Amino acid sequence: MDWKKLNVEIKIPTKFKRLLILVIGTVCLTNILVEIMDYFSVEIYRAIKFFVPIITAIPSFVIYKIEGKKIKDLFAGKIIYQLLCGIALGGILICLAAVIGGGLNVTVEAALFERHVWYRIYITVYYLLIVGFMEEFIYRIVMQDYLVGMLGKAKILAPCITAVAFSLCHYSAGGIDLLVHVFVWGMIWGYLRYFNKKVSYLALAVSHGVYDFGLLIIPLALSWF
Repeated sequence: MDWKKLNVEIKIPTKFKRLLILVIGTVCLTNILVEIMDYFSVEIYRAIKFFVPIITAIPSFVIYKIEGKKIKDLFAGKIIYQLLCGIALGGILICLAAVIGGGLNVTVEAALFERHVWYRIYITVYYLLIVGFMEEFIYRIVMQDYLVGMLGKAKILAPCITAVAFSLCHYSAGGIDLLVHVFVWGMIWGYLRYFNKKVSYLALAVSHGVYDFGLLIIPLALSWF
């Protein structure tokens, strides 16, 4: 049989191509950058760590721009209300982490935070203004919303699929325990946004930052008493 005469052409939808670029690009970029960090000095490690969330958000910013959306639209609505919701949600998640994990432990980061003023500024900005905002933009705003638009009747699976990608992006940072932990929190943030549109990007980003920062600060504060 002359297969050339069949003239079979497989066309992959543009949206699916973009989704693949988004997921694969983000997961690979994140893990590669985290792996590279181990080969540098402590000073360079900290500098790279500071910019990793921003760099890994590049594929998401590109897709977001291609879709014709505007960054300013993410902050529409009652900002003070969303900030308060984010802080409250972050606090609730910290309590859940303490109960499920059997308590919160003082980390090496906490020790550095206690000893050095420069590290307090560095880690406060990193957790409260960078990590939460970048990761929630990547996974809950761009990736999850993109999946919701693609999956049709199966769109309820979008937060779950996004949580898997969110978890895989933390592969190089820890073991199975960390992956499971990140997956569970990814599901929580994802379904909060899916079922309640009032939970905006700002609320999610703030809750994410408060959660990460709280895991560092609260055990340290408790150790003072």
